[in-house]
Amino acid sequence: MLAGVTMNALLAYGIYVGLLLHSGMPTPIPVAAAVTPGKPAVLAGIQAGDSIATLNGHPLAGWEMLLDSISASAGRQLELGIIRNGQTLDIRVTPAAENVVDPRTGVKASVGRIGMAPSQGFTPISVPDAFGAAWGITIDNGSRIFSALGALAHGVGVSDLGGPIAIAQVSVQAARGGIETLLLLVALISINVAVFNLLPIPILDGGQILLNVAETIKGSAFSTQTRERILKGGLLIIGLLFVTVMFNDISRNMQSIVRFFGRIFGGSG
Repeated sequence: MLAGVTMNALLAYGIYVGLLLHSGMPTPIPVAAAVTPGKPAVLAGIQAGDSIATLNGHPLAGWEMLLDSISASAGRQLELGIIRNGQTLDIRVTPAAENVVDPRTGVKASVGRIGMAPSQGFTPISVPDAFGAAWGITIDNGSRIFSALGALAHGVGVSDLGGPIAIAQVSVQAARGGIETLLLLVALISINVAVFNLLPIPILDGGQILLNVAETIKGSAFSTQTRERILKGGLLIIGLLFVTVMFNDISRNMQSIVRFFGRIFGGSG
């Protein structure tokens, strides 16, 4: 039952080792690798590949400076100097307030977010360090996902969940960012799948493990009828989750959907 989870984790670890050996240690830089549909960055006109050069008229020192300013500016407009295809653009964006859990402290707080992921710069790294660093990145990303799931249990971040449409959109943007960005996305999705499968939901691997442990403690197997009821409960939970992510996907892309059907029916009329 742990084989699938283990292989997902090993796939992510292998990708991180390969990328570290090939390119070096990733360091976030203020270049948009991906932007989330429906979020302030997209609404302001920021596109994947845009380089942020200035913040409120001052040169930008790095991604951390930009992230700190965005986090502290919920509801307040920021002026960004964007370089796109060699041209300089001035874009105004207003970060939206979101309740997030600080992975370092575990404390929930309201911070500003615009829905933009940074690109990665790379620093050379030795072979032994690459294997150790890859393990650290894998564990760190897995921990962040566990923290996010804990926040979801308290109702925080449910509106940020994405389904098949969001994954496809982010994948296209990652592919445009290059093979390394795409591989990083594959690794992150693989870790997400590994962690998700460990959840104690009966239809998932984690739920099956929990069920077997419960039978061991009980001293006998559950009846077929009891197992069926438990599995139906797990299926209901997965179904509700699927409905939620599809609702979020459709809500974020409602304008595009309306334009799409408008072209169809407008063209046929």
